[in-house]
Amino acid sequence: MVENKLVAFERFFFVGSGAVPGALIRWLLNNDLAVNLLGTLVFGIVMGLRVRFRFQLIFCIGFCGACTTFSGWVMETVELVNDGMWLQGISLIMITIIFGIIALFAGFFIGRRIKESISP
Repeated sequence: MVENKLVAFERFFFVGSGAVPGALIRWLLNNDLAVNLLGTLVFGIVMGLRVRFRFQLIFCIGFCGACTTFSGWVMETVELVNDGMWLQGISLIMITIIFGIIALFAGFFIGRRIKESISP
């Protein structure tokens, strides 16, 4: 029982240690598209590196989870549509999805290349 609590606390600590810088970067950039693309790029790099689970908790769940913003992206899109800017709203959706997928694949490729260059 105590061991399970230690594992849970350790995971909580790892996620939190990544979430704080992720949230700060999100706040500093104050641009939903930029933080979403940065988050998908970092996520791809981490997954391409095939790092240990604790680093996945720190970077993928903690950092990327706090850095990226689905709700902000949706709200920005709804505001554009409500203001009669349908084309800009649809464009924001398409740009975010297309470039998000590109950023994820690019990050994964970068991560794999780094992993290959440092592996014996």
